[in-house]
Amino acid sequence: MMKSDLQTRLSSSEGELVNVKARLDKVEQNGGDGSSSTATYTFLYFSTPKVAFYTALSNAGNIGPFNTDIPLKYQKVFTNIGQAYNINTGYFTAPVKGAYYFQFTLAGFQSFDTGVYVMKNGQIFMYNVEYKRTYNPEYITNSLILELQPGDTVSLVLPRGHSTFDNPNNLSTFSGSLLFTL
Repeated sequence: MMKSDLQTRLSSSEGELVNVKARLDKVEQNGGDGSSSTATYTFLYFSTPKVAFYTALSNAGNIGPFNTDIPLKYQKVFTNIGQAYNINTGYFTAPVKGAYYFQFTLAGFQSFDTGVYVMKNGQIFMYNVEYKRTYNPEYITNSLILELQPGDTVSLVLPRGHSTFDNPNNLSTFSGSLLFTL
């Protein structure tokens, strides 16, 4: 995301915050006891956690194959609202109980299979693979919705014998967001 886009979004958010504060002040001036829909909306808006991240792997080019499973640590973090994605471990850690949406894409440009394990709390939850038959670029993309508890982790692992690829075009990505709390 470009710096000007972030500045525009920040300005818009600041404007929205000013409007919400003005509405809350109006409710309080009118003797609002917190039971009005405006006060309820304001409370929910500010008390609902905001969680979203979007990352790309690296500029390393070909990664793998290795003779053991390798955790994928996405080094290019474009968005990390709520700071739930850890660049050092490659883990997303759920801050609250809720339904979370995740999406990933892995690129492959070698003659090796491109594959990925989706891990939930250190256990394989899903396995995706693209068996290489040519040297042409190939991609794996998938998404899932998981119900997570606070502290649950989600990560991606490159399986033994598989490879992936990334470059400045951000071909291999991992993202997620909180849909709603439970």
